[in-house]
Amino acid sequence: MTSAPRRAATVLRNAPVTASVLARHVGRDRWKATSVLLRGLPTGVRARLLARLADPTVLRALALDADGDRPAARALLAELATTATGAPLRDVVAAAATIHEIDTAETALARVPVDDPDRARLTALCLLERGRYTEALDVLDTPSGARSRARSALATRLRGERDLFDVAARVRRAGGPATRRPGARPVERLRVLHVVTNALPEVQAGYTLRTQGIALAQAAAGHDVHVVTRLGFPVDIGRVAAERTVDVDGITHHRLIPGRPLPLTAAGRLDAGVEALAELVADLRPDVLHAHSKHDNAQLALAVGARLGIPVVYEVRGFLEETWRSRGGATDADEYALARAAEDACMAAADHVVAISESLRADVVSRGVPPERVSVVANSVADIFLQPLPPAEETAALRDSLGIPAGRTVFGIVSTLYDYEGLGTLIRALDHLVEETTPHDAGPHVLLVGDGPERAALEELAADPAHPMRAGRVTFAGRVPHARVREYHAAIDVFCVPRWDSPVTALVPPLKPLEAMASGRPVILSDLPALRELLADPDAGLLATPDDPRSWAAAMTSLYDAADRRTRGKAARAWTSEHRTWRAAVETYRRVYAGIGAAADTPTSACTTTDTEPHGPDEGDTDHDG
Repeated sequence: MTSAPRRAATVLRNAPVTASVLARHVGRDRWKATSVLLRGLPTGVRARLLARLADPTVLRALALDADGDRPAARALLAELATTATGAPLRDVVAAAATIHEIDTAETALARVPVDDPDRARLTALCLLERGRYTEALDVLDTPSGARSRARSALATRLRGERDLFDVAARVRRAGGPATRRPGARPVERLRVLHVVTNALPEVQAGYTLRTQGIALAQAAAGHDVHVVTRLGFPVDIGRVAAERTVDVDGITHHRLIPGRPLPLTAAGRLDAGVEALAELVADLRPDVLHAHSKHDNAQLALAVGARLGIPVVYEVRGFLEETWRSRGGATDADEYALARAAEDACMAAADHVVAISESLRADVVSRGVPPERVSVVANSVADIFLQPLPPAEETAALRDSLGIPAGRTVFGIVSTLYDYEGLGTLIRALDHLVEETTPHDAGPHVLLVGDGPERAALEELAADPAHPMRAGRVTFAGRVPHARVREYHAAIDVFCVPRWDSPVTALVPPLKPLEAMASGRPVILSDLPALRELLADPDAGLLATPDDPRSWAAAMTSLYDAADRRTRGKAARAWTSEHRTWRAAVETYRRVYAGIGAAADTPTSACTTTDTEPHGPDEGDTDHDG
């Protein structure tokens, strides 16, 4: 079969899943479905559509958001929230909630008449965005307003969201616990199944790169390694021709893509995921199920592990409820309280918990998990990052292509441009750098490599006419393939991570600075617990106060000297090489697997010396990211 007919056949086979994904979004709200479709359009098609949408409408706002211009989308919706009436006003509420502009949604909702037949549904959408499932259901269940199909569908969805967190019930329904079967293979050659949310090649992020780094290192050490993604992935992100298995650099990735529609509720999809995973596990017969954040994946693994008698490791890469809190979510909301309880239940039920940093490990232990059942496997790098960077002439050519004048000291980052990365601090620091006499005639330059929801706002900040000293000193390179990251590391003199101070950034360290350190680049990091762990060798870089441009300017100024940068870069490379390679991390995983009885004839005390105390920097397995 040629590639075109094969692709067509795969699209047809995946059609039930595709249709159910669209139906789920439509069931929430038609503007949610519209937003998803707009994001799935090719860039050129979306640009032509925007050119035709000149009028100030909700559709134009969602198209702007899908095109990455969140400030313009936010401004347009804010305007419509105070001027629209009737059906367009109702649309503003739903659309603003869809793109998480909850203040705008509530402003518009306040103008919807109290006797509007759709007010209950719109109120529930806003409560859902606030994470208040129970209150939203109470509103939907009241007799007032129209009992529309959309209202009923939203109520069904909300119940499914709430039921998603019932870990104990899901494990009971799986039919466990079963008697654990004895380990079938020696600990050096285990079959490991990693249960994850998403993966390469469709998604390139710290989460997926960590998974692949672990898998490749374990395979190189002799294990038979497999990865399985969530039910419906990647069809549910628009890859309608996805195959059920794909080879990624020699690692088999399994896709749970059934031949029937996915359930419309979150709880229903998770239950269906248990059955699909159980079928795969019965065929694959892994020695250990290694689930990775968030709790949905742990629930799948725990339910199947209980049914089939397979030990489960739960790797905690962060807590999404803390991300929620960091973005202004209330701790008394269902979104926070239920997610925290589900994470705690999963960690308590797992045979062993792996945390990706010492700060995260401390948090896990504080939640009641015995210290001897928690290990740390920190973020690490592949050996390729320890190889020499591209030659100077290639780096000079890349800088020239980016429009960076010769002689400038380049401070930069390779990352997704999220708000919590605090990249505005790096731009604002330029104001204080150029106020002073610098050792370099050409002065400083900021290079931001990547894309994301904050790009438009950062571009606006860099071009602010009230701060002319930023002009021509900030370059946005956009997203680059991971294979080219090292070229951009070479173009950056000092790698910077100016993250905000928040509950999630205090616990979860990023992967990207380690790759830069391995490449011989000194770093400046926000002074946060998870980031301080990356400077176990203080000669490798500097710390600066989060969200303080003057503190960042002072740190940047102190690294103008090229000789000092080279010295610090060598220290960064040496520390990373000794302590933060995936090869070293494999040994910790091996001890963890042996300690939970995954291997044949292995004493359960095999990992006691490693896991009873927090790891130190000399053990090669301290801290990590996701």
